Amino acid sequence: MKTHQKVGLFFIIIALLVAQGCGAGAAYFGKIEPPGAQRLIYLNAAEPETLDPGKATGVPEGHIIQAMFDGLTAHHPTTLEPMAALATHYETNADSTQFTFYLRGHASPRGMKLPNTDTLREQYHAGKLEEDFSRGIPAPPDNLPARWSDGRVITAHDFVYSWRRVVDPNTAADYASLLYYVKNAEEINGGKVRLLDPATGKEIITSEKEIQNDARLRAIAATSEVVRFTPADLGVRALDDYTFAHQPAVGLPLSYPLPLCNGCLNTHRAGRTRYRPRGRKGDTGAADRKRTGLI
Repeated sequence: MKTHQKVGLFFIIIALLVAQGCGAGAAYFGKIEPPGAQRLIYLNAAEPETLDPGKATGVPEGHIIQAMFDGLTAHHPTTLEPMAALATHYETNADSTQFTFYLRGHASPRGMKLPNTDTLREQYHAGKLEEDFSRGIPAPPDNLPARWSDGRVITAHDFVYSWRRVVDPNTAADYASLLYYVKNAEEINGGKVRLLDPATGKEIITSEKEIQNDARLRAIAATSEVVRFTPADLGVRALDDYTFAHQPAVGLPLSYPLPLCNGCLNTHRAGRTRYRPRGRKGDTGAADRKRTGLI
């Protein structure tokens, strides 16, 4: 075959391939109609080791969990300051020994109101943000309770359960230390015990191993009750269904940067698989997100 014939055949083959490529896909090229179903496909790149929020440690599972749940607060997209998520207001007492969060659904929240997505839209229109991070979705009303995907209302009791579960040694959460700024968290997670020193009247916090190896502690333990720290000792409380409070660890300096987050620096650690302090994304009713595909 001559050279010019080969060149001609090459261009004919290319033309046929291009025509074939434009055939079946032509109906979708440039299509701007909305899809028939609200479905998001996300390429996660790696298989998550777990979707238990209290045990997850890796980036792959973090991507999924962060996309599915909300915390007490969220981060401002540019300043990283706390914003409203499941909590709309917060306050501290005079000596900063208790932080109180008022959840969505509270009839009369007190304290400082956290900025929300409406704030982002206002900042955009005021020229303070280059992008409208609200994405046109209004913030849910403060008096509208957040709900689980099964329709049940998220309450302060869910937060109490979740925080306790993370510090429970039986959970074996790798990042339980992120909650050590909460009263008794480190003692609970470390399996510590307490006993009363009859000579001083003061409480001694130690471990069973230290008692076995120390003659003085063994003598005290022989006449004093040895009480193990349990998750119920964690410094968290549900004051009512929509009011959650936590206490900083004893001896924590008041200058310590306590996070106004979900108890774990706004990561996904403080939680559980079914009941956890993070509501389902999209529970505001702003969009009908029926299905999410993770690849």
